Amino acid sequence: MKKLLENLEKILKNYYLCNNCLGRLFSQSLPEITNEEKGKIIRNFFTLMHEIGIVKIREENLSIALKKNFEKTVSKPKCFICENFFEEKINVFVENTIEKLRKTKFEKFLIETKLPKEILEREKIILKILEKNYGESIKDEINREIGKKVSEVLKKEIDKKNADIVVIVNLKINKTSVQFKSLYIFGKYKKIERGFPQLKAICPYCRGKGCLYCRGKGKLYPTSIEELIGNPLIKATQSKKAKFYASGEEDVNSLCLDWRPFVLELTKPKTREINLEEIRREINESKKIEVSDLKIVEKDFVKKVKTERSRKEYRIEIEFEEKVQNPEKIKVLSGKIIEQKLNNKIKKIKLLRVEIEKVEENIITLKLLAENELNIKNFITGKDTTPSIYQLTGKKPINILIDVIKIHSKL
Repeated sequence: MKKLLENLEKILKNYYLCNNCLGRLFSQSLPEITNEEKGKIIRNFFTLMHEIGIVKIREENLSIALKKNFEKTVSKPKCFICENFFEEKINVFVENTIEKLRKTKFEKFLIETKLPKEILEREKIILKILEKNYGESIKDEINREIGKKVSEVLKKEIDKKNADIVVIVNLKINKTSVQFKSLYIFGKYKKIERGFPQLKAICPYCRGKGCLYCRGKGKLYPTSIEELIGNPLIKATQSKKAKFYASGEEDVNSLCLDWRPFVLELTKPKTREINLEEIRREINESKKIEVSDLKIVEKDFVKKVKTERSRKEYRIEIEFEEKVQNPEKIKVLSGKIIEQKLNNKIKKIKLLRVEIEKVEENIITLKLLAENELNIKNFITGKDTTPSIYQLTGKKPINILIDVIKIHSKL
C-alpha cells in the first residue's frame, strides 16, 4: 500500500490528470462507481494529504472544493493523457453518433475507438510509474461511456458480439463513422437445372469488365447459384455485395437433388428487416434452384458449413467411347480410399459403396456413396485421381451426367 501511495504521489506531482484518467487507474475496483467519481475521491484524498503536509502534488491536481487558498489559473490545465477529451469533447462525439444513428435501422450496436498513438504512449508512461495495472485502457472507457449515453437516448442495445453496426470514433481525425456489420443468412438449396455453376464465374480475360471472349458479359455463364440466391438478398438488405459459402459443390452440368447447406454473407447491409419467406418464394420462381430453411445466423456458421464432413450419394451416367467389357469389375472400388489432388494437397475420400444401376451398350449408370465430397468428374476421367474409373476400365468417357441424390448433412 505504501508503495502504491508513493507511486500515485509521484504521478500527481509531475502530471495533471483529469478525474476520468485518474479514476481509470483503479477501474477494476468498485465497478458500481464511475471512473470520474473514483478520480474525485482520489483527488480529495491527496488534497487533504497535501494540505497537512504528508504529500506534495501539483497545484492543478488539488481539489478546488477542499483546497483552502486555491487561486484559479488563467487557463484550464490539460490532462496529460486525454487532453481533456472527457470534459470537452466526448459529448460532441456522442451527439454526432446519435445524429448518424437516427438515420439507420438497427437494434444492436458497438462503439470502437481509434486513438492517436501519442495518447496511448502517454497512458503507458503513467502506468509504468504506477507499476501495477489496476484499471482499464482509455479506449475501453471511451467505448463504454459513449455507448452508454447513445444507448440511453436511442433505446438501443450495446452488444459486443452480435452488433448490427459498429460506430468508429476516430480521435485521429476527429470524425465519427458507421460501419454495417455483415449479415449472415443460412439456408439449403437444390439445383434442379443443369448448365450453370455454384459460384459466379468471372471472365479470366477481362476480370469482369466485359470483352469479346465473354461477349461483354464479364462472366462465363448467364447465372450461378450464388447470384440466384444472392441478388434478391442484396436488393432486400441494400447490401454492397454478397459472398457465398456452401458445404461442397456440384459440377456445372450436375444436379443437386437433396438439400445442400449454405451461408450467404451480405456486406454492409443498410437494413436487416427482411421477409425471408418472401425472398425464398422469389428465389424459387427461377425454376433453376429451390431454397429452404432461410434464417439469420452468426458468423460462426460459415465455418460450420465449410468444414462439415457429410456422406454424399451420387447417381452417375457415363457414356464411354466404346463398350466396357465386364463392367461388374467397377464394383471393386467399394471400400477403396480415393486420393485426389486439390491445390497441391492430397485429399483422401473413402468410397463406401459402388453399385451398377444399369448397363446399356456403352453407357453405364452407377450409384456411389462417399464419406465426403468427391470430385466425381475427376474420379471418372482419372485427372489428379487414383484409383479412377478410367484406370479400371481403360475406356475414355465422352459424356458424363452427375446427380447428387443424397447429402447426409446434420446442419
